[in-house]
Amino acid sequence: MTIRLSIATILLALGGLCVRAGVPCPSGGQVTEFLLEVEPAEGGEKLPITLVHRIPKGAKLHYHPGMDQKSKGEVALLVVPPGQTELIVLEGKPDNRHAVWTLPVQAELIGLVYGARGFDEAKVKSFVSKQPELLAQLAGYAEKTTLTERLLEDVREGPGTFAATLQGLAGRQGNTAWNKSAPMDQQTAALFMTLNPTLGSFDPLTATTESKIRQSTSLAASIGSMFFGSTFGLGAGGANLVLNLRSMAFPDTEFRSAFAQMDKLKGYTLCGKKDAQKQHTKLAYLWMSRVDNEEAPAISLTQPSHHLLMKEIAIPIAGDPIAPSQIRGVRQWWLASDAGTKIPVTVSPGADGKDIRLKIPNAKVPPGNYRLGGNFDWQTLKVPGEVVLHAVPSLKNAHLSSSSAMRLVAGKGTVPVEMEGADFRFVERIRMRNGVDPLAPPIDLAFQQKQGKLNVTLDTQSLVAGKYALDLTQPGGVIAQVPFAVLTPGPKPSIGAPRFSPSGPLALELHDGEIAMQRPFSLVLPVKGVGSDSSLELRCDSAPEKVAKPGEMKTPGLRFSMLSDNEWFVTADPKTLGVTGCKLQAAVIDGNSGRSIPTELGMLVSLPEVDKFELSEEKTDTSLFVGTLWGTELERIERTGWDQNSGIAVMQLPAPDANGKQSLKVALPWPAPSPHAPLYVWLRGESAPRRTSARL
Repeated sequence: MTIRLSIATILLALGGLCVRAGVPCPSGGQVTEFLLEVEPAEGGEKLPITLVHRIPKGAKLHYHPGMDQKSKGEVALLVVPPGQTELIVLEGKPDNRHAVWTLPVQAELIGLVYGARGFDEAKVKSFVSKQPELLAQLAGYAEKTTLTERLLEDVREGPGTFAATLQGLAGRQGNTAWNKSAPMDQQTAALFMTLNPTLGSFDPLTATTESKIRQSTSLAASIGSMFFGSTFGLGAGGANLVLNLRSMAFPDTEFRSAFAQMDKLKGYTLCGKKDAQKQHTKLAYLWMSRVDNEEAPAISLTQPSHHLLMKEIAIPIAGDPIAPSQIRGVRQWWLASDAGTKIPVTVSPGADGKDIRLKIPNAKVPPGNYRLGGNFDWQTLKVPGEVVLHAVPSLKNAHLSSSSAMRLVAGKGTVPVEMEGADFRFVERIRMRNGVDPLAPPIDLAFQQKQGKLNVTLDTQSLVAGKYALDLTQPGGVIAQVPFAVLTPGPKPSIGAPRFSPSGPLALELHDGEIAMQRPFSLVLPVKGVGSDSSLELRCDSAPEKVAKPGEMKTPGLRFSMLSDNEWFVTADPKTLGVTGCKLQAAVIDGNSGRSIPTELGMLVSLPEVDKFELSEEKTDTSLFVGTLWGTELERIERTGWDQNSGIAVMQLPAPDANGKQSLKVALPWPAPSPHAPLYVWLRGESAPRRTSARL
């Protein structure tokens, strides 16, 4: 049987293998180990040369030999300034000791000649003036060296960066056999097949680690071999370059191409061909690096940027798509918290350049607000925009809105449903489970998030009445279940006029339709169309609803029992239901017939408490007598009087006493209209008075 794999599948498999076999040179052999660092002219941190984007005049280049370097050869530097106007050869140094060169010009190309001796700087300048094509050859060689090293690095990093660089290479090849008009995936496939002719035997599904390492190492070796010469010739032009150099400044020297592999701990490993050299000929390796002279990338994040704390997250960017080279140019990335803590991260470009991928380390990262930053050469890059990291939200309180639950009737057809009660912004998938038929497969549902709620559409046409559930999946496979019921078609349950039981004495009378916040109340609800699987819901405007079943004590402040099939006795504490001024409604929910139309019970009000009232013999300027009220919330009283028609303004604001109570001075006429006449008070903002329990 023949297995055909798409190029995307092959890239994904190969990129994920990552060459980790510990072989420093995938092609050729190891020549030496060294470190070449750049120090700014004004001093500062030394950076590896391949991580620097601009090397100005006056910068110092530091050469460090490998740990086991015992040879007695030499190293020399070649420098080409921007515009490729001249080639400068800096003096040779022993290859087994630390050496420093100060650049006389800004560098566009830097070359390292390893193992060379006896070059003549004057002869170099003379030859360059006669061979101007040498500079172009050096530039091309540096570009191909950089590209080879980048491809090898990308094989280790993974499929995203590897594919991006490979496609970039495909678009730059000038071979006449290359079809630039073909789709990019075909161009990539053609290049890939040339790059690795043994791909026909490649098995990305191999089960053994040994086979994976062997195959990925083979890919890296093919890339290295291309540098030394192949169909597309990454080393094209290298032959003429080597001949020119040998005759120009390094007589009796055999030059060989070389590329470097960087290790963060060891520095650079120089790789080159290790076959036998000619007699009486010295051996030298040439490594070139191009300095791109790029500016720091201008990246800004789309706002707001909220993400779950995952190992890898994709962050949208604002503006034009970003190129892989812009991301690669930042040598170190981090997330900085508001407190200044920096968390190292790995950043790579998305496939279309419209987002960036952040890999967060395994260390525990607290949720919070962060800023993305990095190091670009010797400057700090601060990316505009905030990254907000969240823990996985709990969906245990998610539920269908009351109105949505009422609409779910068997055979009704397409019904819009709204979920509320939780943070739904990270929900990735919703599936409906059939509780009536456990063998029925789950159904995926389209959904939309809007204003903190989650909207889905359910088709009840083929559903029978019963219990169902919605599975809400968040990143990481976290699933929460939201139960709901499909109702039987027929009459809905209903509530008749509530009958309130007499409450305890209040200092101030209640108006019609009011419920005092001070103490619990009891009432009898006439109900119809309810069965044993029923519950009571109390809601006060936008406050969270309270739901209870008969006899249950699970809901604080709410309890009810069934006096008969048609009457429920309810006891509730208003303080747990809402705030002053909200309108309390009741609804009954039946597991089969649905939810009743809400019935308004009354508006919650908070009234002053009057504990005592006394009238003194002290007169005011208007021949009224001074009285005193003791209690709480007395500042709400604006006027007092002996009847409902005439009220007299209070004399002053209440004064507190040592017991946490208040006293309020009032003015009243004498005598009262009748013995033991009740006192009336007008509350601020109310036009009608309230009778109090205060008597003389």
